[in-house]
Amino acid sequence: MREDYAAQFIVGAATAIAAAVFDLAASGQVDAGWVLAAFAVPYAVLHLYQRAGFSPSRTWRVRDNELIAKGGHPTGHGAWELDAAERRDWVVHGPRRPLGRGRYRAVFRLKVNYTAGDAPVVDLDVAARHGQKLLAARTLTAQDFQRADAYQAFALDFYLLHDENEVEFRLSTRGAARRLALECVTLARRLG
Repeated sequence: MREDYAAQFIVGAATAIAAAVFDLAASGQVDAGWVLAAFAVPYAVLHLYQRAGFSPSRTWRVRDNELIAKGGHPTGHGAWELDAAERRDWVVHGPRRPLGRGRYRAVFRLKVNYTAGDAPVVDLDVAARHGQKLLAARTLTAQDFQRADAYQAFALDFYLLHDENEVEFRLSTRGAARRLALECVTLARRLG
């Protein structure tokens, strides 16, 4: 995830407070209960902060080499254009990152050049364990896009019961005669 300055502040402040309390306890100015509290309270606050989902979101793009494209080309505006008429599994995938247990939302920002018809255009999914464990999936048709040539957000919510390694976001084109562009994939923790 992107730099989490609040968590860094909590850890830094907790370290300073714990060091000060430990020094006071070593000189006999406070009893040992304060040392325990100096470690337990910041740990609990940091743990609750992370479990509550206040971590910042993280965004990946093909051009940053974190998402891998097996087809298509850059648009010149930071996005990646694909020919949806070619039926290809996982034409874009990545970044294969570890995620801790919890609720997440992956948002794919996509656009198509033509919205008429109801043919499937793209399959979106979130997978773990080298694609062996499917966490969320959605098929988009041309009618799921409100306007042609305008980026729209398509969310996939998923829940991890346990920490997972190598979580990735994947797009598979379905053979519809469309141009499809991926701007980015954003991941954020969800509350509740």
